[in-house]
Amino acid sequence: MDIKAPLELYARLAGVKIDEEKILRSIHLIAGSGVPHEFRTTNVESLLSTRDIEKIRSLVPDGSSYRIQKFRKETAMEGLLR
Repeated sequence: MDIKAPLELYARLAGVKIDEEKILRSIHLIAGSGVPHEFRTTNVESLLSTRDIEKIRSLVPDGSSYRIQKFRKETAMEGLLR
């Protein structure tokens, strides 16, 4: 599951209205499912600080895999990020 941002920044960075409870519920459903899974964040350094990454990591339950992907601007769909 992709976790784009800390909850307080999620709507702004995702560009859509969000329901924080649904995001948290999804995280916990996936983590408790018994199915192999991974949580990940694409780190766009111009948008996310080290503290933001720490906040995202705190959303991931212990025992779940969490990876930070390096942002590659050449593959960005949004022209402003290229």
